[in-house]
Amino acid sequence: MSVVVGMPYLFFACRWVGRKAGTRAVAMCFCVWFILFIIDVLLLLLGGGTAYIWAMMAISHVTKLLAAYFGGKSALKDVQRIRRLHV
Repeated sequence: MSVVVGMPYLFFACRWVGRKAGTRAVAMCFCVWFILFIIDVLLLLLGGGTAYIWAMMAISHVTKLLAAYFGGKSALKDVQRIRRLHV
């Protein structure tokens, strides 16, 4: 479920956060992903996940990393477009 639902959720969340970050949109989106990744790893370490759960988490976070990148790039385009209009 997280693989499918997590991608669009993180894309739009990163796009929203990235617009607030301005020209550092992509870097901010990678930070958002990294915080989520650290939280998931810590929870799995505390809960003692199986190999299947670790594999699903890896797949989920690869797709979320891509979503964060593309959300940041989309936000950066919006920021650049808005700045061009105001100059």
